[in-house]
Amino acid sequence: KAQGNQRVVPKAMSPAMAAAGIGQAPPMKRENKYFDSTSLVGIERDLKNIDINTVIRRQPVCAAIQDMPMRTVFDEMYINISHLRQLLAVDVDLLSNRWLFKYLTQILDDKMLGLIQNNSGNLLATPVSLNLNVPTLLSNRFTEFDATIKPGSKVSIVLELQIADVFAD
Repeated sequence: KAQGNQRVVPKAMSPAMAAAGIGQAPPMKRENKYFDSTSLVGIERDLKNIDINTVIRRQPVCAAIQDMPMRTVFDEMYINISHLRQLLAVDVDLLSNRWLFKYLTQILDDKMLGLIQNNSGNLLATPVSLNLNVPTLLSNRFTEFDATIKPGSKVSIVLELQIADVFAD
């Protein structure tokens, strides 16, 4: 609703956002520190002992075909980086250093695989998409993950790769 010339955005999320597990991102300080190797060491240490389940999000990917009702094809599972930063209680801009962020995403790939591996019945009840790094797919960890997932569940997993990573790796 509008008040004078100002537009006021309600703080509550819509029922659709709540159903999709999409919440409001925590406020981010403007003066966050640059992501450096010292920050990475602390974050990597903290990630070993943290439950990332609270920062996992599922975003539906739908098919819209003319004259047909829209339907969900799969859910993209991802880690909400802003919420992860809040959970870790760090005042670091994780996106400020592209190469360290890339390394961090490989650590997060491992955490995601572990979470799915330990909860495959719940997390793979419907088709999902995972955005993973090429080194993760080529790792022994992924081979172990793949061996523990039931064959019937594998058909419902879509693996996303960044095209730049495919050519770089």
